[in-house]
Amino acid sequence: LILFSVDLQNIQRKGFCLELLKMQFGVIASKNHPLAKKRELHFSDLNGEMIFIFDDSYARNVEQYLLSDFQKGGIFPGGSKLFHDWKNMELSLALGKGIAITYKFYMPHDSKHLVFLPLILRGELPDTYLSVLWSDPRYSEVAEKLKNIFEQ
Repeated sequence: LILFSVDLQNIQRKGFCLELLKMQFGVIASKNHPLAKKRELHFSDLNGEMIFIFDDSYARNVEQYLLSDFQKGGIFPGGSKLFHDWKNMELSLALGKGIAITYKFYMPHDSKHLVFLPLILRGELPDTYLSVLWSDPRYSEVAEKLKNIFEQ
């Protein structure tokens, strides 16, 4: 099973786990958005921003967790909007209507209007990894080979 480490808390697991790849966390925004001009982007820079969230399916209750983490850090977004279609969210981002806080993995490679801005985090959120889980010890070698592929 391959999944994000943030989803491990939702799984009753017995067996083995290996981290394959650290997921770069940050902001996707329009190239014209004021945040796109910053050299370093910190969690506090997101205060008052409209936050776009792409479909809860990649991490259960991600919207709830994210907004809770914001409030714990004394940051209050200008609202949030959940999108179930990436193209609709991409269009709204390009128009500068808000920002998406997500992993670089979700940044469209062919986008001419969007930019990925890494967030400089100081303990506000835990690091996230793409992880593999398995239960049969015979698959340990396969998991190591899989990790080697991701490291290349």
